[in-house]
Amino acid sequence: MYLSERAKKYLDMILHHNECNGFNSKYLLLDKSGERLHEYSVNNVLRRLNKQIDTIQKGNHSIRKNLISRMMELGQLANEEIRMFAGHEDFSKTAKFYNYSTVSWDKRTDAFERALG
Repeated sequence: MYLSERAKKYLDMILHHNECNGFNSKYLLLDKSGERLHEYSVNNVLRRLNKQIDTIQKGNHSIRKNLISRMMELGQLANEEIRMFAGHEDFSKTAKFYNYSTVSWDKRTDAFERALG
């Protein structure tokens, strides 16, 4: 899986944190006792971080959906690459559940006007 440089940095930080705490797990995000964090716990952490940096609240599934939709919108990756990134068996599932516009309504309105113009 491709990881951006920023993602690699965060991954290294997580792995270092786990190592410093003596945790050896197949999971990355762990609680204080070294057990896997559940989805609701990850979303609670994201909610607190969003408040701290004053950004729009997004849970882990919303972030995933937005990222996959942006990959499709950019048109620079093959459907097969996007399918593999999403972890789906076929692209039709990816297209059905993760393909929505990430562009603002104003920009989409302009695009409709230009197309119909």
